[in-house]
Amino acid sequence: MNELTSAEEKLAALRQRFALSLTGRLDAIQAALGRDLSELERLFHTLAGTAGTFGFSAISALARRGEENHADAAVAAAILAELRAAIRDLPEAAPVLYAEPQLVAEPVARILCLEDDPDQAAYVCAILESASYRTMVAHDAAEFERAVKRFRPDLLLLDVTLPDGNGLDLAASVRRMGAHATLPIVFLTGRGSMQSRLDGIRAGGDDYLVKPVDRDLLLATIAGRLERSRSVRTLIERDGLTQAVTRAAFVSSLEAAVDEHSISGLPHCLVMMDIAHFKNVNDRYGHPMGDRVLSLFGRFLRTNVRMEDVVGRCGGEEFGVLLAGVGQDECRTLIERLLDRFGRIPHTARDGERFYVNFSAGVAMLEEGEDAESWRQRADDALYAAKRAGRARVEAA
Repeated sequence: MNELTSAEEKLAALRQRFALSLTGRLDAIQAALGRDLSELERLFHTLAGTAGTFGFSAISALARRGEENHADAAVAAAILAELRAAIRDLPEAAPVLYAEPQLVAEPVARILCLEDDPDQAAYVCAILESASYRTMVAHDAAEFERAVKRFRPDLLLLDVTLPDGNGLDLAASVRRMGAHATLPIVFLTGRGSMQSRLDGIRAGGDDYLVKPVDRDLLLATIAGRLERSRSVRTLIERDGLTQAVTRAAFVSSLEAAVDEHSISGLPHCLVMMDIAHFKNVNDRYGHPMGDRVLSLFGRFLRTNVRMEDVVGRCGGEEFGVLLAGVGQDECRTLIERLLDRFGRIPHTARDGERFYVNFSAGVAMLEEGEDAESWRQRADDALYAAKRAGRARVEAA
């Protein structure tokens, strides 16, 4: 079974699951009638959006009327009766057009979806996962706050109406966090009024999509926002001389690796490196030549590891490399090979003199229950052990 067929079948199964849930949804609306106006409005709103998503346009239109008239008990009850009549002889949902997935480049982006309706959330995640995004769903505000810290998303896809708050307040809260200044926020909601759109922009949203959303529009919006975010982050997080990530960005990558390991158990290996006798290069050949050596070393590391690996400049002539899914022996073998290659590269001073540069390295595997700081310290200790043992060598923690 190819990927396209599998995705189509998954979406069809989700539509069927939603159809089977309609009676229970209407019972919940019945229970809220005359008792809880805010909950009644939310239930009508959620039903309208999700029914539209799955192609049940008549159900969606009735639910939208219910949302608009929820404060009038008599009108809301009449609309509920129409909804019950409509689902008794429910036609098959209109098929959701499904185009060939547009795969995103590695590394795979993480998208956190805030959606209180499980059927809507499942549908959106199926679409995103068909395009190779990683997804996590939060169903309320409390779960969302925990997920932001744990999942470290690259983009937020937020509903506005929630059982314990609203997506606008959460978006504004995220925007107040300096660490998430470049995090793209896309609203996906059933509220389509101009005032709702303006509220979304004021809260810090980058885009505002209304349910039911076209699949291609959703994916194009997400891809565009992710690309822009990556460009901005590159400007902010890259060291201008070496094009390695900055120390702060590298530490953030270590923390993300710790979280990833706690969730999936994926092994991670950290390498700390130091260019040997770099002060002598500056003193003998001048700082411009030292800068050339640093620039070459950063480029050398980035071109000799995988795209998903992280190369950081941690200060002066010290660099770090973070490798995912690699064991300690494999990592050490790789770094020893790089040490041999780099030590053979000739550097030419202004007066024509040739000289060679090497480095020392310390390797440390992430251990169970370890935090980023202790992990980095063990790699640093291994690096200093390599320097004490004569430099131009690799030591493991």
